[in-house]
Amino acid sequence: MTSARFVVCATVVLRLAAQSPVDPDADWRAAAEAALGRAVESAREDGFFGAVLVVRGGHVLLRRGFGTASTGGAPCAPETLFDVASVSKQFTVAAVLVLRARGKLSMHDPLERFFADVPEDKRAIRVEQLIAHESGLPANVIASGSELDDRALWLRRVWATPLDGAPGERFGYSNAGYGVLAAIVEVVAARRYEDFVRDAVLQPAGMHDTTFTGAVPPEDRRHARAAPRSGGPDDARFRDTALAWPRHWGFRGASGVVSTIDDLARWDRALRGDFVLPPDERRLLLEPRPRDDSGGLQSAFTAHGTVRQAHSGSVHGFESWFARYPDDDAFAVALGNERFVVSRMADGLEQALFAAGAPPSVVQSAVGRFTTGDGDRVELHAEGGRLHASCSGSRFAARASAGEAESERLGARRSVRARAVDRAVAAALRERALEVAVREIERRHGRIRASRFVGFGERDDEVWVELSVAGRSLTAVVDLDAADRVRSLEVVDRTPPSVELALDWRREAIFAATSRDGRERIELRVDGGGRRLLWRDRDGETLLERLR
Repeated sequence: MTSARFVVCATVVLRLAAQSPVDPDADWRAAAEAALGRAVESAREDGFFGAVLVVRGGHVLLRRGFGTASTGGAPCAPETLFDVASVSKQFTVAAVLVLRARGKLSMHDPLERFFADVPEDKRAIRVEQLIAHESGLPANVIASGSELDDRALWLRRVWATPLDGAPGERFGYSNAGYGVLAAIVEVVAARRYEDFVRDAVLQPAGMHDTTFTGAVPPEDRRHARAAPRSGGPDDARFRDTALAWPRHWGFRGASGVVSTIDDLARWDRALRGDFVLPPDERRLLLEPRPRDDSGGLQSAFTAHGTVRQAHSGSVHGFESWFARYPDDDAFAVALGNERFVVSRMADGLEQALFAAGAPPSVVQSAVGRFTTGDGDRVELHAEGGRLHASCSGSRFAARASAGEAESERLGARRSVRARAVDRAVAAALRERALEVAVREIERRHGRIRASRFVGFGERDDEVWVELSVAGRSLTAVVDLDAADRVRSLEVVDRTPPSVELALDWRREAIFAATSRDGRERIELRVDGGGRRLLWRDRDGETLLERLR
């Protein structure tokens, strides 16, 4: 009886074990989380305390708070509110672009359209120059007294301040320019800047916790979650929380947004769709510009050649870093209330984010042998968390490895020689010119029904062909004489010469690489079941079918 009961229990346990889902990406995710954790811990040694969120390919790799929001205070958490400093600028640009989408202004509008009292030297400054930090306005225009609260008085201070250079002449990072943008928003929208940004940008993006310094009453539930500013206990500037810091002109538009890592992730998602900004306006916010800044987001390239759209921020007692990686389907944000630590941590987070390679489930979905349908072959295999493509066939291999010029040269040679080779091999088989070789092949494998050119070998007189026999294919090497007559035919068990291409995981099930000439960006998109691949390069798209 005991034995039978044990067998029943063992059977139930085995069934439950068989039904338990196995996560093929568990080890990958753990390694990525560990690498990111090490990057944060290194910053913790420098005094970092705050909150960090890192997401890639739909995987939340890190989302947590570190340390306490103040000495002896509540722990930092994903819900903790921080002043994001200059990361705020992108929301000012977004508000301007919403007005543009509504036909209320254009990027080429000069300041004289909005302000009757603007002096001659600043009259022609355009909206796009304010956004791109090319207005010539100085970095800051310091206000005092009633100028802090009165837009008109602060603008008079700006108009009286000499330019650092002619508008459009050079890049010069200007907080004052973003204050002028905030004033334009108020004039055009006929509403307070904060109210318009909240209703037109933050709320549509689902950023319900995000607000502004000085804009939330103490009884608001968010007040208890606001991190206090860091600093010495005797410095009155650092006693208030992110919400209690005063709001004034010279600061408005350039800084002062208070947010959480979760809300900033919602903003990243909003920038992937059109429900806040229409496509043209979203492009204006995100497109790279010839100089340092791109409308509140600085566009650059990562170490592996993909786009980074990022901005950092630093203000008394807070520091922030916001980075989007659209090619990689990745996002990272770090908010803290200790200056000069978050910026040092940013590089470590980015390196850790891309060091892990692709999740095994994504890599394995692509592993296998594929054909382009015109003779080129691709074999994909996993190695070290990356996808490697071994390409054979002249045009495909050349495009993948060397680039466009080599591909065109070999492609032209292939189109001419392929027809000649196909005719020569077909004639040799028909005329039994290779009787001994053919007899041996057919004795071992069955009757040869057709042949097809695959590609060139290392020598011009060495050609690879595919023989169709009894429902399957054989790979053979053909030697040609000077007149393109077949001298020999040999079935081989090795694959045609190929080039090896290491493909980096980018976003979703997309892998990409760059050819040796640096001019060719090659993308490989894997469908859901890995049955087909779509190879995209400068010439368009090539469909690859999985071979059985």
